[in-house]
Amino acid sequence: MKSSRHIARLAAAVALVVGAGVVAIPGSTLPVHAVVCASTLCGGGEFHPLTPTRIFDSRPALAVNDVAPPGAKPLSAPEPATFDIGMLGLGGIPKDPADVLAVVVNITVTEPAASGYLEAYGKGAKPAVRTSIINFTANQTVPNVSIVRPGTDGQLEIGLFGQSGTAQVIVDVFGWFSTSNASDVASAGGARLIPTTPSRVLDTRAGQNVNRTPAAPLGPKETMVLPIRGVDGVNPTVPDVVPANANVTGVLLNMVGITGGSATHLSLFPNDLGGADPTTSNLNLAPNSIKANLVFVPVGDDGNVRIFNNQGSTDVVADVVGYMLSGQAQTSRAGRVVPLSSPYRTFDTRLDTTLSLLPDVPPDRLVITESGIATPGDVALMRARGVHAFLVGEAFMRADDPGAALARLFTRS
Repeated sequence: MKSSRHIARLAAAVALVVGAGVVAIPGSTLPVHAVVCASTLCGGGEFHPLTPTRIFDSRPALAVNDVAPPGAKPLSAPEPATFDIGMLGLGGIPKDPADVLAVVVNITVTEPAASGYLEAYGKGAKPAVRTSIINFTANQTVPNVSIVRPGTDGQLEIGLFGQSGTAQVIVDVFGWFSTSNASDVASAGGARLIPTTPSRVLDTRAGQNVNRTPAAPLGPKETMVLPIRGVDGVNPTVPDVVPANANVTGVLLNMVGITGGSATHLSLFPNDLGGADPTTSNLNLAPNSIKANLVFVPVGDDGNVRIFNNQGSTDVVADVVGYMLSGQAQTSRAGRVVPLSSPYRTFDTRLDTTLSLLPDVPPDRLVITESGIATPGDVALMRARGVHAFLVGEAFMRADDPGAALARLFTRS
């Protein structure tokens, strides 16, 4: 968990874009109507967009596919309380586990009674080291996008950590990735991930005028159309940062919402809903807040996406970081997405990490702790445990006078 003294930088590796082979989920079998693929890779690691759909909601008044215990889910410590939800066959996701490599979901925690975190992984694939997708404090609503791999029986296991109380959980689906299974479902129409130079494609703030003229915040219940195919980026300037190509089926955006006095949520979706409000959400915002979230959204038939603001006046900023392109050579490995079997924590700067590793360090080695040092007390604790040296960056970078900060941290009393 984050604290006011230590910032945990987490890279929970959920998916890799690699130039390696993609294999079908072990134990898969070919369907009766198998297709002939030009490569053993077939459609492995390719993205299939879906109309955004809510596949799980624990809130009693809005329940969708809820599971026991019904309603709010318990928080637990020291081990998270877990429950399983189904994914296959819901929201357009294929039913056959032999076809589905991974699913793109936006998970939201709302109404938590206490601070905590949410973790999610395929059932039966619990990571050896705790990971988190969402960190929250009491009464917050926090979303995050994730690429998750179905586990046993095609289910997703969700864990909620917290000292007491309950929280509500919501899961929306935006697409899925296929295996290398040579089936009609898995082998046809998939798209590859094409990274881009991050570039701004929307800014509604006054004076910015990026794809909204005149610049103005989105009003209550307003939906705006954002061009994606053929859009030019600014800051930096990148003409056609997403190509004007009908094979562009999805886009990855870093979305930022900036609210005034009203709480709201932003929803992104591909095609016009005929005046109806969307039933999914991507970014939940408290009053007078600025918050970002990565959004993975299908592109509409007209090459655009829609952005809906639920209430109040909300400025929106969007940077494109990648897009999904279909029609790629089946023999090519480029852009295929390969999920890990379970999340893996690769980086954690909290001092507890140093303390937990010390027993495994041979006594003749020089020990250097490289991050998380913010106070003289942190230095004293590390010295008392046998740490010999320190690499300090953030504490000095944030200080008005780095020299004075150095003296404050390392002067012995």
